Amino acid sequence: MGIDEWAIAKGYNYGTIVIDLERREPIDVFAAREATATAAWLRAHPSIRIIARDRAGAYSDAARTALPAATQIADRWHLLGNLRDQVERMLNRLGLRCVAPRSRSPLTVRRWGVRDYH
Repeated sequence: MGIDEWAIAKGYNYGTIVIDLERREPIDVFAAREATATAAWLRAHPSIRIIARDRAGAYSDAARTALPAATQIADRWHLLGNLRDQVERMLNRLGLRCVAPRSRSPLTVRRWGVRDYH
């Protein structure tokens, strides 16, 4: 099972989406992302054994409270995002400048007149 936030009104109002990762289908969507609401949902589904989530404290707390025996793992999207952030920091320390570091396109680096490493 995967759990993450989703924007009802980006920047203003967020909710929670729960996904069956094996079937790749949404299971539920609710208009709260606090630990108490998420824990209540998890308690109603005690058969869940693995929870893929981002690193948000509310989802971690909810899983630990409601399903302490469940294994919590970082989901692929957030793992890749964390990896990208670390690579970006390393390149900056090495004196490389990232072009459009927050875009979803491949990382482009410029140094000493050499361009467009992908």
